[in-house]
Amino acid sequence: FYAFAGTLLFLLSAPVALASQLLMLRHYIEGALFALLSIYLFVTALRKERSLFAVFAAFFYLISMSAKELYVPLVFIILLLPEKTFFQRVRYAIPSVLSLLLYFIWRSWMLGRFVGGYESRLFHDSLLSEIHRIFLRNTLESIKMLSGNNQVIFLIALALTAILTIAVLYHLLLRKKFSSLFFFVSLIFFSYIPISPAILSISADDFLSYRLLFSISILYGSLISVAAHYLSESEASTGIRSFIHSRGVPNIKLSKWLPVLTVMAILILTSLGSYRWFHILRKTIIRPLTAEGVFLMEAENDAIMVKALPIPVNNYYENLDYFKRKYENGRLPLAIYDVFIFLDGEKSSQLRNTTVYKYSFEINRMVDVSEDFRRKRAQYISNIRNLPFSVKLNVREGGMNFSLGPSSAGSYFLLAGYLPGIYNTFLSIPRSLPNRRYVGNVKLYIRFGWKSPDGFVALSPEWFFDFSKDQEIVWEQGETS
Repeated sequence: FYAFAGTLLFLLSAPVALASQLLMLRHYIEGALFALLSIYLFVTALRKERSLFAVFAAFFYLISMSAKELYVPLVFIILLLPEKTFFQRVRYAIPSVLSLLLYFIWRSWMLGRFVGGYESRLFHDSLLSEIHRIFLRNTLESIKMLSGNNQVIFLIALALTAILTIAVLYHLLLRKKFSSLFFFVSLIFFSYIPISPAILSISADDFLSYRLLFSISILYGSLISVAAHYLSESEASTGIRSFIHSRGVPNIKLSKWLPVLTVMAILILTSLGSYRWFHILRKTIIRPLTAEGVFLMEAENDAIMVKALPIPVNNYYENLDYFKRKYENGRLPLAIYDVFIFLDGEKSSQLRNTTVYKYSFEINRMVDVSEDFRRKRAQYISNIRNLPFSVKLNVREGGMNFSLGPSSAGSYFLLAGYLPGIYNTFLSIPRSLPNRRYVGNVKLYIRFGWKSPDGFVALSPEWFFDFSKDQEIVWEQGETS
């Protein structure tokens, strides 16, 4: 029962709901399939003492890692399984260790360095802020995300998980089951390896960061299953009953049902939270992106599409442009955010006869917003002033830090795009970012802006940045009459 409940907890979690709907996350699910096959074959090799099963386990482990690197810790987890002796597990894990070495050689050759892709932010900040981010904020945020970003469900699931975990640790220590205790603590540790050195702090409000919890949702389900299994043992049930009775509550016979009820409560609550979260996600993000994708593939290349969402999913539009060029010999229409195109007045004449479209949430389709767009753009440009504004920006090793000024009032923002004068990304930003924030080896046209409390706007010049190269900008303008 507990294994089945843990499996359902994983399958109905928010990260799996996201991965099942987005094609670009399909490799997470494919990797999970091969990882599970690897574990099954490894356990079979131990029980039947057949090395051939261990070789097949290593083969599927290699495939799972090639699908997604988050399955790398699997070789360490299988060494901790409470099956046979530790030395037998090490012996049958040798083929998997060889697969891991082969994977690292292949990955370093593909990426040009031993570790590639995302850059770790570990210890870029102060030690205390790293401890807060890794061991507190990310841990709590992950449980909140697995609960579907619902505050009430999060608090209940957090409390039930903490109670279950503490009860298991107390039981295993009391009964001196140190091997089981080591396995349980190791499971907790490995559950948070994928996000402990996360390049960005995960956020329940960022739907794409839910993919970082895919492996954690697997291990969270396993954690709950294992915890409930340990507590369902007869001696644990007796211990719980004795503990409750010692607190002055007589004749309690519910102790043997506590693990079942706790697991069922966590499963039902997190499933409801996940369903609610994904229902909102489909309505507010997936449907708009789908409608925009269909429009961009079918529309003429002289049209303009105003993005319905400020989220920077630019690779989505880049991939659509690639497919349209390759298979339809066409070009994708320009995709911008709000009115951010040709803000300096250049090439404005090109927009007079251009049809502008935007997704309508009310009717779930693209609509013509040309007149409204031109009116809003003209009004925005009329509010641009030569106000006091300064930018200090440093780009180094794929990351950047900046300081903007001089005012502490109003709001600062960043515009970015892949073409000069055309911006498809708008980000509200703090006045300063002293610690380097990793961006990646991308090439972008960027300009900063400041909106004063009275509604006027100051803009920096547009700069082209190749984030694979070190660059530094110091710029300042003063108010003129």
